[in-house]
Amino acid sequence: MSGVIAMGSNKISGLADGSAATDAVNKGQLDSAISAQDISTYDTDDLAEGSNLYFTTARARTSISVTDVAGNGLASYNNTTGVISINTNESVLDLTDVSDTAYTGKDNFVLVVNDAETGMELKDPLQIFTQNWRQTIPGDGTATQFALTNATTQADCMVFVGGVIQDPVTHYSITNQVITMTSAMPVGTSAVVVAHMSGLTPLLTAGQVTTDKLSANIKAYVQGSNVATTTGGDVIDTFVAATYRSAKYIIQADDGNGNYETREALVTHDGTTAYITEFALVYTGAGLVGDASVNMNGSNVELTYTTNSGTATVKVISTYIDV
Repeated sequence: MSGVIAMGSNKISGLADGSAATDAVNKGQLDSAISAQDISTYDTDDLAEGSNLYFTTARARTSISVTDVAGNGLASYNNTTGVISINTNESVLDLTDVSDTAYTGKDNFVLVVNDAETGMELKDPLQIFTQNWRQTIPGDGTATQFALTNATTQADCMVFVGGVIQDPVTHYSITNQVITMTSAMPVGTSAVVVAHMSGLTPLLTAGQVTTDKLSANIKAYVQGSNVATTTGGDVIDTFVAATYRSAKYIIQADDGNGNYETREALVTHDGTTAYITEFALVYTGAGLVGDASVNMNGSNVELTYTTNSGTATVKVISTYIDV
């Protein structure tokens, strides 16, 4: 048979499965062939990759790299397991942008940006919080606003004009690193601004200063805590005989029954024996609450209080003088 066969709306049915390359195929045979070629029936072993490679865990792991710039073992990467490790035993001084390499002699130093603004360095906080910057602003008789070279506030700086200190708000204000004078400065007159370089004012907090921070020639009294005392005698203060030769005490006693006592005492020692003299005894009850005594206990001098009866709460204020 040859030539074109026009079927119109009619179908050819009962067509056998084709076998030769030139045979016609029926719909069922075609559907089966297409289904057999669906991508879901293949895996990456069946399909050529071409220029777009398939994802694999191994390829993903080998595509990651970790570079330890300093070469000091801060970071490492295992491309077999995919684990990135950071050595937390290292310190900030191991970073390449930190110029200092040791902590020795830098107790309480802080990490700051260096003056060249190229890295970090350890610096004494006294250099940060006590250094001042100074800016001189010449007057021209017209201008009232001037840019400041460092950030500061009215609370953190002092302003002088012609050597006379100026009052904030009344004579000037500072906002966004600009100082505004309430009136123009005459030609030939200059304003001098002095402020902390950091823009911060160091402050002492409550309880921050203790007696060990004071100079050796400053003798401040130390108030002790309450000590429960009895008729058997109890130590209410101790000092090291090798360090201090003498002490002055104010002793306060409370027997818990509304009776109070205050006395002063001077104590000294010769390294073997301790001595005490008491004076200025004041009490509110019918008699003294107790008595004070001293003795050497090894290398220490001990102040003891003994009640006349019952118990008492005793507190002392002490001042010590060096050997």
